[in-house]
Amino acid sequence: MISSLPIDTITRSIVFRFAMTAFVAAALLIPRTVHADELGCTTPTPQVISQLFDSWNSAVASGSADKLANFYADDATLIPAKESAPLVGKDAIRNFYAGLLARHPQPVVVKMTVTPGCNSAVASGFILYRVTGARKGTRDLLGGRFAAEFALQNGNWRIVKHTLGGDERKLDQPLESSML
Repeated sequence: MISSLPIDTITRSIVFRFAMTAFVAAALLIPRTVHADELGCTTPTPQVISQLFDSWNSAVASGSADKLANFYADDATLIPAKESAPLVGKDAIRNFYAGLLARHPQPVVVKMTVTPGCNSAVASGFILYRVTGARKGTRDLLGGRFAAEFALQNGNWRIVKHTLGGDERKLDQPLESSML
């Protein structure tokens, strides 16, 4: 039986079907790359973590231990200085900050590097704190390497482990290049 359709229409139909078959076959045969967001991962930009750290600094300046404790996960770990025992949990962290804030700390991040990950990030570097000294009218200097590990929990970034780098320093103690 001969079709009454023009040869031109038949040719286009065959080419279209062939192209669609090739497209579907290619889609099925090409290995699929899974992106982190398809797995439920959120990778923060360094700017997001820097803004969180700036907010943490603002909470220090506010003098509120409750505001600072809100940056931490319920089971977070805080290590105030090299020789300090770890503090675990929001209540322990809040109590630590209540004591530290009485010394009116003024933190200055000298250098910070942010390493983002899947639902996590680490901010690390060198920090200095000026705090009220033991004698009236004096200031002490604390500082050292810090690391803050962030995790995404229930849609909010929380600190899960934090090493403050709050070791005693002398005012004339130079910063070693290995610290920066």
